[in-house]
Amino acid sequence: MNSYSQKGFTLIELLVVIAIVGILAGIIIVSMTGATGNANDARRKSDISNISKAILAYQASNGTAPTSSGVWCDLKQDGTGCSNFPSAISKYMPTIPTDPNNTFYKYYSDGNNFALRSTLASGGVYGYSSTSGVYSSTKNLFTLNQSNGGENGATGFSPNINTVISSQGDVYYHGSKSIKVITSGIATTGEGVYFSKVYNIKQNTPYSASVYLYGTGTLKIGVEEKNSAGSTLVAASTVVTLSNSWQKYTINFTTASAIEQLVFVAYTTSQQAGTFYVDEAQLEENPSVTEWTPGT
Repeated sequence: MNSYSQKGFTLIELLVVIAIVGILAGIIIVSMTGATGNANDARRKSDISNISKAILAYQASNGTAPTSSGVWCDLKQDGTGCSNFPSAISKYMPTIPTDPNNTFYKYYSDGNNFALRSTLASGGVYGYSSTSGVYSSTKNLFTLNQSNGGENGATGFSPNINTVISSQGDVYYHGSKSIKVITSGIATTGEGVYFSKVYNIKQNTPYSASVYLYGTGTLKIGVEEKNSAGSTLVAASTVVTLSNSWQKYTINFTTASAIEQLVFVAYTTSQQAGTFYVDEAQLEENPSVTEWTPGT
């Protein structure tokens, strides 16, 4: 009678094998997720390119872009988002593409200019702005009205010391209005306007801010970083001399470790009675300014 023995795996050996299989499975899942995200982002960029080309073709034929009444809206085929977009663009794009996640691309237009936006797998933003003709990964952290220079009133802007501000159509760089700032010349310095981005600002992170200004006088423009108590932590600024033509001014800075709020200021540097205008403001999480896009 033959005899033999069988030796099985020990518990430790089984646990080691299970651990190795789990690690390999995790690596494969992460790799597949990354590959899927990259493929989806490639499709998003292609969709944004195709949609922008269709809008530009429509604009070339009709003189204006399909309007969204100056707000961001969803590009839906059934028109429940940007209501007049599908019918207007159908000759150039019969079917409007949707995001790979079955959400919708965003569209903004005042009739003259337009912008498109998608959200990438990383959570970043990729879009197109007709004002610059550039495709870029940019998100404007100011509100839509702040970025548009008060197209819908002066909400989001505040006067500082003996100053009157209003939304008007005298002169503008973008859209049909800008913020008009009238300084009295009573105070020796500090008359002007400010507007802010509150909370959700990353600490120790490079940011940039930009704004278009028109008018006369000498101003200090800059960014004040404040903590939760409202105390100024750091201030980055520069002094500029305005002219009766629109000029873009920029501030690049790195946030402090206890920041809660960013305040963009445009103040007089001396006793000055005058008028200046503010339009197309942008705040972005980039070490230098990129192309303007409407805020949210």
